[in-house]
Amino acid sequence: MPGTIKTVTEQIYQEIRNEILTQSLRAGEKITIKMLHDRYGVSSSPIREALVRLQQDGLIEYKPNVGMRVVQLTVNDLKELFPLMAELDAISLRFAASSDRADRLVEELTEIQQQTEAAFYDEANWDRLSDEFHLKFYEIAGNSRLSSAAKRFRTQFTIFTNIYQKDEKNRRSILAEHQAVLDALKEGNIAEAEVRMRNHGYSAERMAMEAFNEQAREQQGESCPNNSTQG
Repeated sequence: MPGTIKTVTEQIYQEIRNEILTQSLRAGEKITIKMLHDRYGVSSSPIREALVRLQQDGLIEYKPNVGMRVVQLTVNDLKELFPLMAELDAISLRFAASSDRADRLVEELTEIQQQTEAAFYDEANWDRLSDEFHLKFYEIAGNSRLSSAAKRFRTQFTIFTNIYQKDEKNRRSILAEHQAVLDALKEGNIAEAEVRMRNHGYSAERMAMEAFNEQAREQQGESCPNNSTQG
């Protein structure tokens, strides 16, 4: 029985998590145990466990007299998250490339880059592979505290990246910036690779800001359909 509960909890957690990250569940949308009970037909125990994990991930928030809702991220969240992730990614790159596993790092990044290029028009796989390029540094670095710090912030970060990576122009820029990092690593120039990784992070912040503002304008237009002359 415990194993069954754990499996159901994981399923509920992963499904809701994916819906929030892809915005099938929109920011601010209410989530209730009854709604999830009707949807999954299970007891409240695994549902509560899944919701606790989602709250720990920063994907849902609980407010007294309001209940649970999908987190509403702001421009300030974006401005805090992207420079932070740029620094964590750069540090993890340095740790990984300075280790005795540097050759493995280059080999596996090269394979990921090739797969990402091949999946250019496959949005779901492209998002996964683009993220994997970054996660490979943490894996090779083998620093559990660094990985834990990145994991703590990366989930909310992914909400923003999923917005701007839908744009083909942005995906091409990301591919080019990943290749620039990889080229520096192939040359054995760790310092330059680290600089390029930071620049990639700041470029991502600009893309995220543009996409976030565009999405906000579209949502405002949806809520005010008769206000078409504003702007």
